[in-house]
Amino acid sequence: MLRVAEVDTHSRAKEVIRNIPADGSPSQRTGEAFTCRIWVKDALMALCEQGVIALPADIDALEYTAVQHGLSYAPYSEGGHGATVINDAF
Repeated sequence: MLRVAEVDTHSRAKEVIRNIPADGSPSQRTGEAFTCRIWVKDALMALCEQGVIALPADIDALEYTAVQHGLSYAPYSEGGHGATVINDAF
């Protein structure tokens, strides 16, 4: 798990996230085919665009950083040691 930003209002964040389609339809933002990865990027962008969070970098840089951290911690979690929480990636 990678902390990207702090949320001021959890109820508002939930509202924004619930409005991001997760029904298999293409991204309304980019037109890309639905995947969990695309959905997360759309949700983060919507949260940022609606002022719920402030992203510390552009969405592609966030994705790159998340993948790099995921790869570095994969052996640990796949070895049965549980999830890793990274609070200071940015």
